This record gives sequence, structure tokens and C-alpha cells, in this order.
Amino acid sequence: MTVTPAWRSPCRPGGLDFAAMVGPDRDAPPPKVFVAYTHDSLQHKADVLTLAALLMRNGVETELDQWAEGQPQDWGVWAHEHITGSDYTIIVASPQCKIAGDGGGLATENRGARAEMAVIRDLVQRDRATWRPKLLTVVLPGRGVEEIPDFLQPYAVDHYKIGELTTQGIEDLLRVIFKQPRTLRPSLGRPPVFSQLNPSLPVAAPLAAEPTWHVLPDEAEVVWRTGVESLAKTWKRQWPATLEVHLVPVGDARIPVSQLRSVEANLPVYAHAQGVLDVSSGVDKTSTPDVVMVSSQEPYSSGGGGMALLRNGQRSAWMRLREARLGSVLIREDAVSNIKTMLTALVQLNPALSANVVPVVGIDPVLFVRRGDLSDLTSNSASISMFNRSALRLRADEYLAAAELTGMTEQVAVELAERLLAEFPEPGR
Repeated sequence: MTVTPAWRSPCRPGGLDFAAMVGPDRDAPPPKVFVAYTHDSLQHKADVLTLAALLMRNGVETELDQWAEGQPQDWGVWAHEHITGSDYTIIVASPQCKIAGDGGGLATENRGARAEMAVIRDLVQRDRATWRPKLLTVVLPGRGVEEIPDFLQPYAVDHYKIGELTTQGIEDLLRVIFKQPRTLRPSLGRPPVFSQLNPSLPVAAPLAAEPTWHVLPDEAEVVWRTGVESLAKTWKRQWPATLEVHLVPVGDARIPVSQLRSVEANLPVYAHAQGVLDVSSGVDKTSTPDVVMVSSQEPYSSGGGGMALLRNGQRSAWMRLREARLGSVLIREDAVSNIKTMLTALVQLNPALSANVVPVVGIDPVLFVRRGDLSDLTSNSASISMFNRSALRLRADEYLAAAELTGMTEQVAVELAERLLAEFPEPGR
């Protein structure tokens, strides 16, 4: 299987910082990799050196024979030590590599490579379940899958075809080494509960189609987006009109810092997969003892958005409203869709929700926002209600059972959207 990288190049302005976004725990030791290859030509040797340097630059501790030539070596012992002591062995495909790996050619040729391949074959034969996943076959630019030794199963097991020797070009290889897949498996939901008929009993009334809202004696304390940014101690950016959704726990729901840290590495990928945040325009990822947050570096781009998990148990998400020629437009269908998207992402985010939560929405800034429809996006005129405040924030005085929020997310999204729309005069009035 050939995997083709599709993300923008990291480590450049506007690009995606791979290490900062989906990298492993900063305190964890770096993964170790040994590079096995044959010296087919000076160009091939130089390409392998470039590959090894790229791995080192991206946080992978790499062993290469070209870096061990400064003193006498027992190369057989050296190779055996690094093959058995590394997390992965990268085998670089080439014509001579295939000959050595398949046991062809003269015994006097490629003696070092033959010894390495013999060690690798023996380890796989001894314990295939342990050693086969440690072997990563790489096909460099200009090389082909047919140059992979047969015992490495070139057509049945994944190999990594590199189109260019850049960080972007080896992204899929880095993802495997750091165990960071492109797509995260969603959390397992609860099984649905269906009504059942018993012929001996009267037919029961249908289940309620709407969630039950409960009034709090006092309004819940919400940390709105600007407050989340303050907790995150991040650079204060100017945002266009942005729709916020927050789930505030009822009662004490403090999260241990260790759990907060466990969310940090995968939060950008999770927010992107859920449709809350477009990582292609670059993201800021921030972690403090009080909050883990990921947010767009360029809020005015099409991907403006963000997510956060607070230590007090609150979880938050935000997405920008549609911009028109004049100001921004709050469209009912968009509001329902975006609120549902954010609620779904927040509900499924680990750790599990508190038993009861307060869903609340707002818009910040709200000064040049009007209620409308798709035709207003291209209109050259607009009637904008001037609010006497910079942000619109609905009251946080009603809560839902987490089970109802999970099972009736769309109904909750519709209700919150209608409450928000009610703050604006209908178009034409």
C-alpha cells in the first residue's frame, strides 16, 4: 500500500507545525530508528543521508552508518545492536537492497547489507508478531516498489513512497513513527433505546421529542472565548463575528491536570476531524494548568475556529459567522448546523461529560451582525441593529442531563439557535 501525503508543509509561515500539532508528549523519550540500505550509488547514498537528516530534524533519533564512520567499527555488531535496540528499522528499497534481501547475487557483494538482512529475516522468523511491525519499508524518489525484497511483502504490507525529500514528503512516515494517525477513531456512543409494544398492555405514549430543560437557582458562571484566551495566556487576536458554544458543568467537575494534558496532543486533529477548525491555515495550540486550547492563527480566513477544555470541566468551541459585503449575517440554517457541529464535538470529547451541563451560546463581536438569509451575503445594502454591547451572550440559567444532550443534539442545537435569533429583529422590520 502506498500512502500519499496531503497536508501542507510544516515549519514554514502559514503551514502546519507537525511537531506542535500532533507530536508526542514532550517529556517522552524520542523514538529510535535504524536505517538499513545498500550503497547502490553516490546519489542513492546522498538521498538516504538526506532522509536520515530529515528524521533527526523532526525529533526521531536516527542511526545511520555514514554517521558512524569516524572510528573503527565491527559493523555486524553495530548493526545488530541498533536493529534490536531501535523502535523501528527503516529499510530503503533499491536494486541492490532487493538482491541482498532475497539472497541473490555473489556472496562477496554487499556483505554488510546481507548481514543486516539476515538479522532482520531471523528476527521476523523468530517472532513475526513482534518484529514485522517494527520494519518500515521506504521507497525514495526515483525508486519503485519492485525494488523491495520479497520477504518484506511489497504488495501485501504498507510501504512509504516518498515523492520528495522534505518534511512534507515524509509526513506519513513520521505519523507511523510517532503513532499519530490522520483520522481519529470516534468515541463509542451509547446504544439507541427504541420503544417496544407489549400486546397485553396499553400502547405507551411516545417518547418526548424534546429535551427537558431545568432552571438553575443561580446563573452558571461561563468562561467566554475571550476569557478562555486569557486563561491560555495566548496572544490576543482580533476576530470577526464568531459564534461560541459552551458546555458548563453543574456542580464540581474539576479535571485532573494529567487528563487535561492527555487531550493536548490530539485536540487539533480532533477539532479538524469534527469540522470545527480548519488546520490548513495554521493553528495556535496552548496548554496551561487551567486550559488546553487550539485556535486559528488567522481568524479572518475561511477556517476561523477553535476548541478548548478547561480544568473546571467547561468545554468550549467557536466558529466564525458568514461575512457579507457589509458586516456578518446570522442565517438560521447555518446557526443550527454550526451549533450542532460544535455540540457534537464537545459531547464526544474525552473525558466524559458531567451528569448535568448548561449549554449556552453567544456571538462576539456582535456590532455589525444582522439576521438574514443567503441573499444577504451578496447584498450591497444592509439594516444592522446597533447593540449597546460588544458581545451577545445568552443567559446560562438552564441545564440538561448529559444523556439528553447526547441523544438529542439536533433538538438542542435548534433551541439554542432560536434563542440566539430571537435577539435580532426579523429582516425587514
